[in-house]
Amino acid sequence: MAFTAITVNDGKNTPVAHTFTPLMIDGNGVQWFQETSPVPANIRAARRMAISLKRADPSKPLDGRARVRITVYHPVMETLAPNASGITPPPTVAYEDGESHESIVTGK
Repeated sequence: MAFTAITVNDGKNTPVAHTFTPLMIDGNGVQWFQETSPVPANIRAARRMAISLKRADPSKPLDGRARVRITVYHPVMETLAPNASGITPPPTVAYEDGESHESIVTGK
């Protein structure tokens, strides 16, 4: 299955287009994307998106209904204090915010 980049405009007064480039399809059939535009300052700070599409009711494979789940992960970075030598370490991920939306769609 081939998949392509997704561009999403944010909801600001002056919208910015965020482009998510395909990364992989994992073993569960989830399609993974990573934000590539605007370019994140640190690759660890790049947002990720996961999209899964499954039958709504596996016992009724021909009813045309599917469950779609879209999850966006937003890493929040932190910079730790300099060590005893005065060297500041690179930013690391402090935690990750996420939001998930799930819908049932019909093909009819």
